[in-house]
Formats: sequence, structure tokens, C-alpha cells
Amino acid sequence: MSTALYALKCDQDDMRQLSTTVDALKRDQDDMRQLSTTVDALKCDHDDMRQLSTTVDALKRDQDDMRQLSSTVDALKCDHDDMRQLSTTVDTLKRDLDKERNRTAALEQRLHEMSKTLLSPSTGCTMWREVCYKAFNIRTTFSDAAAACRADGGTLAMPRDAETNAFLISLYKSVHGRSQVEFWIGLHDRRREGSFEWLDGSALGTYNSWRSGEPNNAWDEKDCVVVWVPSFSWNDIPCGTPQHYICQAVPGRPYWQDSHRNNGSPTIRSKT
Repeated sequence: MSTALYALKCDQDDMRQLSTTVDALKRDQDDMRQLSTTVDALKCDHDDMRQLSTTVDALKRDQDDMRQLSSTVDALKCDHDDMRQLSTTVDTLKRDLDKERNRTAALEQRLHEMSKTLLSPSTGCTMWREVCYKAFNIRTTFSDAAAACRADGGTLAMPRDAETNAFLISLYKSVHGRSQVEFWIGLHDRRREGSFEWLDGSALGTYNSWRSGEPNNAWDEKDCVVVWVPSFSWNDIPCGTPQHYICQAVPGRPYWQDSHRNNGSPTIRSKT
């Protein structure tokens, strides 16, 4: 009886321990559940962190895109300003072009009107080798004679060969008869002493018809050339001496269209 009772007590103690152990296991099981919940929560947080990181990366890319877009907008603004400036420039050029067109039209009209008064057969000049010549019964200086010829669309006559020289002499005689007044031709050495050239800037060339002993540049003031009367040979005399003159021109083509040297009037030396 005593042994059975003792055994029951032992079993009772074991049951208490077992109950304690079961309670402990239950608590551990609850802790495991909480730990599992915590782990699941951490996993969710980790996923949220991944999403957040992805979102942050996307925002960074968006920020870069915004910067690029801002740069593009600024560039477009600059281009727009440039286009405004270009448009203004184009408008100015159009106005300038219209002005030039009007000016050209006015000049062409003026040239047309002037061409009606230029040397031509209809204005009393004589044709020779497709060039129109006119002798003027007016005495003036070399420069003024050259200017008068230019005003008529021509230049002082330039006899570059014996035939043309003979033609000028015959033309002069037909106008002036037995006049003893010389007449200017378009020959001078006002640029450089002794280097004679025509009014168009070309050199004298091989042909000449100098009077005996000429040119002599006496007193260092003879720089312009006349046809000397009565021998009708060339002579250099002071440019300011009033003489008759003969002009030449190509009909329909004013001399100033072909002249590139001071409009046919040398100014390097100031003698008239």
C-alpha cells in the first residue's frame, strides 16, 4: 500500500513536470508563431524596400529626364529667340532688297534717259570703225574736255593707229576749217613723267605721231597731248591750256561702263 502510494506520488510529480513542460512548449509554440509572423513582416518590409528602391531609381531617372527636358526647353527657347532675330534680319534684308530694286530701277531709267543724249549718229557725231567721234568748237582745259566727253558717255579721242589719227585730222578740218587751234586727244603722262598712257589707263603702245623734238616736257609742266596745227602731229603741252577737243564713244555703251581707272581722269598729279 505504501509502495503504491509512493508510486502514485511519483507519477503525480511527473505529471506536474510534464504539464510544466507542455506549458513551456505551448509558450515556445506561441513564440515561434510570433517569430514566424515577425519573419513574414520582415519579408514584407524587405519587399517594400525593394519596391521603394525601384521607385527611388525610377524617380532618379525621371529627375534626369526632367533635367534633359529642361535643357531641351531652354535650347528651344534659345532657338525661338534666334528665329525671332533671324526673322527680323530677313525682314530687314527684304526691305533693303526692295530699296535696292527701286534704286536699280531708278538708275536704269536714268541711264535710259541719259543714253538718249549720248554720242551717237543721231547726236551729230561721225562713225569710224564702229566708234562715234565728235569735234567740239569749244576751247577748254584737258580735264574739263575729258569731263565733257564723259558727260556724253565717251572719252577724249584715242588715236591708237595711223588710220584713226588721219580720220581725226580730217574730222577736225571738216569742223574747224583753217583754224590754227590745236585739239586735245586722250593721251597724257600725269601719272609718271615720260610714261604716256591713254585715258582708259592703257599704255601708249607702238604707234605715235609725235612732232619733231616732242615730247619735251619743257619747264616740267607739259603732261597732256594735243594734235598740233598746222603740222597735225602730236605735241605735249600744259594741261591747263584751253584747246578744242574731239570725243569718242561706242553707241549704246557709255564709256563709264568700261572705265575702271578714276573714270578716265587720272588724278595722281594735280595739274589741270
